[in-house]
Amino acid sequence: MIKYSHKDNPAIANYWDYCTKYQIPHIEIISQSRDYITISYDLLACLPFDNLKGDVSENIVKIYEAYSDFFKIPKDKFSYAGGSTVLGIVVRKEHSEFIANRLFDYLSEYVSKNKTPMAESRNQK
Repeated sequence: MIKYSHKDNPAIANYWDYCTKYQIPHIEIISQSRDYITISYDLLACLPFDNLKGDVSENIVKIYEAYSDFFKIPKDKFSYAGGSTVLGIVVRKEHSEFIANRLFDYLSEYVSKNKTPMAESRNQK
């Protein structure tokens, strides 16, 4: 299973369709500079909007703030933006694939806990 894709060098031709087909989080790694990468996620590929709660993004922001403090991300690079379904964070390049993998696992667990039978039947149509 493909857990994430690189925007500049996609793992497959249409990663969004892949995520929708398998109902998995859409995670993309986007180059920012030589040293920094943006990792973005979108849960709409796998979980209808009415099943989403704001807590997932809030939890990821807390983890990201601890990460950026621990690894001394410069204030001009520290960035997160999004909402309850989409969020992007800036990380050090050398950490990007590890973080993308762990983020996929975290979000997959969140999705499995928040799917409802009604939402699953709508996604299968």
